[in-house]
Amino acid sequence: MYRLDKSCDLSAFTTADSTRYALGGIRFRPPAKEDVAKVYRDLRQPKLDKTAKPAHTAPAWNQTIKRRSPACSVPVAAGRYGGVPEVTQLTAIEAYKQALGQLRGRMEATNGYLLVSVPTLNGDEFPNTPGAGTEPKEVLIPADAIKKAIASIPKRAGKPVLNSVRLTQHDENSIVLSTTDCERSTDQTCRLLEGRFPRIDEYLKPSDSPDSVVVKFDAKYLEAIAKHARQFSDDTKRELTITLRGPDEPAMFSWRLSDDRTAQAVLMPLVHKK
Repeated sequence: MYRLDKSCDLSAFTTADSTRYALGGIRFRPPAKEDVAKVYRDLRQPKLDKTAKPAHTAPAWNQTIKRRSPACSVPVAAGRYGGVPEVTQLTAIEAYKQALGQLRGRMEATNGYLLVSVPTLNGDEFPNTPGAGTEPKEVLIPADAIKKAIASIPKRAGKPVLNSVRLTQHDENSIVLSTTDCERSTDQTCRLLEGRFPRIDEYLKPSDSPDSVVVKFDAKYLEAIAKHARQFSDDTKRELTITLRGPDEPAMFSWRLSDDRTAQAVLMPLVHKK
């Protein structure tokens, strides 16, 4: 199961343009099958249980046990009754549940110019509610429904897990958004949108190009630059130009003001010590 918190409200990144209906929704995408299969295979591999205690103590392989005849000595294998802990292995169901628990679904929204993708939370610890459904598939949810459900999260939730909305599937055409404070619960059934969400997967993958540059900036300073550019630029000339010199070099920002003057800013990247 999956949970949504306030960061999953991506309604600000959708569009109200009726001719682009699919862009008015937020897409939920479960983990890819190949990712689940990979984690599942890793979890199914036998692992040593380091917390297990041997039933008996026994000599190691290089030690011997002397029997009646001094010439007869037999090495004792360490194993179930030796000093090596037993090997444990998850069942298929346990491994599958843990694989889904380790991976995350994603909430994605775009208005055709800007794309945002946010991972969901694990919903296994969320209390059961009367109207909850089953594990959701890939669906397109109206942005207003997500916004409304997140706004209905209890103000004084006793546990952190309750500060969220659980997403489940009701049927092929609708989903259920559930909130609770362990005393009262609300299950909102929402009809899904029809339409084809843009193909965005290729843009979310890391670039393999040798010319690509990864630079980290403080979001607070980026917001300050963008706010100034938006406030003092002409609506028809809202262009913010960014010049990147390298991953550890300062970046140059420039934008035209409403009277055609050019404003500039230099922002230092976040450099983490190795």
